[in-house]
Amino acid sequence: MQFNSAFTFAHAAELVPYLHELGVSHCYASPYFHARPGSTHGYDIVDHGAFNPEIGDEPALERFAAELARRGMGQVLDMVPNERMEDGRAKRFTTWKGLAARREHSTLFAKGEYVPLETAGEHAERLCVFARVASDRAAIAVAPRLVGGLVEAHGAPLGRAAWADTRIVLPARVAGGLRNPYTAEELAPDGAGTLRAAEVLRAYPVALLLCNMDAAER
Repeated sequence: MQFNSAFTFAHAAELVPYLHELGVSHCYASPYFHARPGSTHGYDIVDHGAFNPEIGDEPALERFAAELARRGMGQVLDMVPNERMEDGRAKRFTTWKGLAARREHSTLFAKGEYVPLETAGEHAERLCVFARVASDRAAIAVAPRLVGGLVEAHGAPLGRAAWADTRIVLPARVAGGLRNPYTAEELAPDGAGTLRAAEVLRAYPVALLLCNMDAAER
């Protein structure tokens, strides 16, 4: 069951008799916690100590649970380990800024081509970089991977001490600078069309780079 404002605890309770007739033994449910307003899935949690008011309150959940129990049915609550972190401020900030960028550039994210980008240098294998590319805009997501060794050696995987000469190879048509909404930084590619990971990940451990594309070149 995917709980959101269009499918609440009350809707779920009404559906239980039908599910029982189908022979369903358990209902697999998306998270109940207070999620970002308007969330369609419930995984972008902002408060682990409260129910999502858009899907109902504790009494509504208890009524749903009672309908299940009356028929010998159970429920399984979907949880992802990183949704249970006690301090999720960094994740919430990352989600907030990322969703804001997606709203601002909705056509790019809806219709842009999904392109994996190459990396080079000492820790090239420790970066995952993908782009959404349209005729006039691009968004490049940068995320570290397999960073256990970097963390042990350098602490947070930030800056030149961690990333050395590692570089990101940009799409050929990138025009001008790249803006990172997570840090408000403007970054410029070098003459070879690459960005140093040490600069991209200087102050924050992930990046979203927004830039213009030169439509005249192919």
